[in-house]
Amino acid sequence: MVDGAEDGKIKAYVIDQGLNFRRAHEALFGRGDYLPLEATGPHREHVCAFARCTADEVVLVVVPRLVVRLAGGVEQPPLGLEVWGKTALLLPPHLAGRDYHNVFTGQVLLPAYARPPDTPITSWGAPGLLLGDLLERFPVALLHSQ
Repeated sequence: MVDGAEDGKIKAYVIDQGLNFRRAHEALFGRGDYLPLEATGPHREHVCAFARCTADEVVLVVVPRLVVRLAGGVEQPPLGLEVWGKTALLLPPHLAGRDYHNVFTGQVLLPAYARPPDTPITSWGAPGLLLGDLLERFPVALLHSQ
């Protein structure tokens, strides 16, 4: 799905899908509350994420940052658990009990409980999504829940 990185096809696809989604959900982007999201784990500084929320809808936007450093100096899309390891996007409780549809890939994701690094397995962390699952097939995510 990431073929075309060199010729701009990914960028064109993201712009097309993103603008179409925004147009179809004007109230969510125009009046929805903005909520920055945090990540936990070894690569938490390599992701920028936020949510827009109304009473009925939520959209999560997830974008990697500093990707060449994340990929060990190699210029490649940061995909999968091999790259992200145990890094997770944390969600506040009111956003965690939903399933999310990835607008770019069609994948449906359900948040699970993330365990912060160096925490005993018996201690549950905050609900979240593993970035390796979230960014398994495509380098950015636009997740929608109604």
